[in-house]
Amino acid sequence: MKQVLIVIALLAAQIAGAQQHATVVNDTEHFTMHSVASGTLNVTRTITVFDEHGLAEAVFSVYTNQFETLSAFKGVQTLPGGKTIKIKKSDLQTVSIGTGLAEDGFLTTYLPSGSYPFTISYEYTVQYRKGFAVFPVFAPIRTEKTRLEHGSYTLSFPEGTKIRYHANAFGKPRITDTEYTWAIDNFAGYTEEHLMPEIRTILPYVQAAPVDFMYDGVPGRQGTWQQLGQWQYGLLQGADDLPAERVAEMKALTASCKTTMEKVRLVYDYLCNKTRYVSIQFGIGGFRPFPASRVDKTGFGDCKALSNYFISLLRAVGVESVYTVLNTRRPHMDPDYCSLGQSDHVMVSVPLRETGDTLLVECTRRLPLGYRPRHAAGHDLLRIHPSGGELAGASGYPDSLSRIEIQVTVQPAEDGSAHIEITDLYSLDKIEPLLDFQNWPDGQQRRQLTSGLDIHPQAFHVKSIEDNFDTCDGIPGWYPFMRISYAMECRGFCRVSGNRLFVPVNLFAKKLFIQRTERINPLENDSGSCYHDILTYQLPEGYSVESVPDPVQMDEEWGTFTSTVTNGDGVITVDQFLHLKRFQEDPSSYAAYRTFARALNKAYEASIVLVRP
Repeated sequence: MKQVLIVIALLAAQIAGAQQHATVVNDTEHFTMHSVASGTLNVTRTITVFDEHGLAEAVFSVYTNQFETLSAFKGVQTLPGGKTIKIKKSDLQTVSIGTGLAEDGFLTTYLPSGSYPFTISYEYTVQYRKGFAVFPVFAPIRTEKTRLEHGSYTLSFPEGTKIRYHANAFGKPRITDTEYTWAIDNFAGYTEEHLMPEIRTILPYVQAAPVDFMYDGVPGRQGTWQQLGQWQYGLLQGADDLPAERVAEMKALTASCKTTMEKVRLVYDYLCNKTRYVSIQFGIGGFRPFPASRVDKTGFGDCKALSNYFISLLRAVGVESVYTVLNTRRPHMDPDYCSLGQSDHVMVSVPLRETGDTLLVECTRRLPLGYRPRHAAGHDLLRIHPSGGELAGASGYPDSLSRIEIQVTVQPAEDGSAHIEITDLYSLDKIEPLLDFQNWPDGQQRRQLTSGLDIHPQAFHVKSIEDNFDTCDGIPGWYPFMRISYAMECRGFCRVSGNRLFVPVNLFAKKLFIQRTERINPLENDSGSCYHDILTYQLPEGYSVESVPDPVQMDEEWGTFTSTVTNGDGVITVDQFLHLKRFQEDPSSYAAYRTFARALNKAYEASIVLVRP
């Protein structure tokens, strides 16, 4: 009778899940904080999987290291027909996931298999020791089109412990003197869509942390950003030592410099030429940088170590700078939930006395000095001072500077082939994929410049490369650009039909993706960009213009777009400009966005018709 009930339940779940890939039937997690140095996480999780797209939701995975140990595990899988498979701890696979020089992490997993639908349950315990700065994150849904029937998360802690938390979709927890509990039922799940908000704003999750913590034996407080900065500053002490010969070398290198910027440039060049980036996440080393003397000797380090080394080199020549922590994936740190886990990167802030501005310097790879990269511009920064942390912001840039301009000259032939001369101008963040372009092999350069184009280039060659990367002498008004000129021969550029040539208006355009299904999520574009394309077509001998596309002009909340095609003296000129704006709109607005995108793509895909007698 029990097997019959299981089969009926699975069939019912399959019918209910026709439009979904999986259901998390239950995810109950309980973390008990025994002290600032130890804790226990108990998890019970049951998932029904309807097809291969939901399999990722049923994968068991636990990260462990010297602080976290998987101490107990058991599981059971129920297949169609009621057959059950018991899963033991010995069935799990554990692999090292360290990608750098010194990482101590391990990933323990179990990948279920079998016919669909099936239900799988896990019960396991993770022991924490040597302290923790944050509690385990509770995120019961991991994949799209997964429904959550029930989820709950309980934090138990010694009386008097102060807790800070951030919980999305749960609301406020049930609170006692020694326990917080969050619960959620019947969450419908989410669907992946383009231009959707950050996933963490949609899914249910809980982040929490104790105000007083210990990590790898080092106590700290994180009631405020200032307090957290004090803890981080303590980890930097004694890490700025440099060999005497390196100090002397830096002073000699910058002896003739007249400004702070000149010194920074020379020292930055030295850093980039001498060091390379290697990820290092080992115990407190996940937050404490290797000493500058060690980086000086080995020539490598992670973002913390290289930033600390750069600060030490600058200090040797009398330039003060600040260790700066940020999150590269999210622009803002939660001001009301101060915690160690909100950052993932370190850079260096360098005040420039001459201009009153501040450089933000990336030490893990060479970037143009004076440029705030995409992963930092507009982001919150936690600057680490002797007095503690100072939460500030890195200035962003106007959309007009994030720009790609293309100038194209096309000489079409009557067989549909064409000789094409192109100059691309990339500004601001558009340069980032091309920083080392001039050192790439020819094939890689060609792929970068022609990828995604519906053309078949032959005889491709780059004619010239230029940039302004070394021209910044201060912050105000400066931004990087890169200009690449190249040429190619192309078969099948035009479509030939009798005595007519159908010439594409713009094969180099920035066309927009259009979703044809009903919109579910809000629309969000958090960065604006501009694209300006000017193309000139020289008429083949004996041909005249039969028709050109009509002008287009649109100004919507999504963006502005203009397109004009003019004919004169044997030359056709196409001028198209697109400004994609930043926006946040309700799902109901998608029909208007789709109308805008279709009109834009139609203008890009139009043709000029040439005819000969």
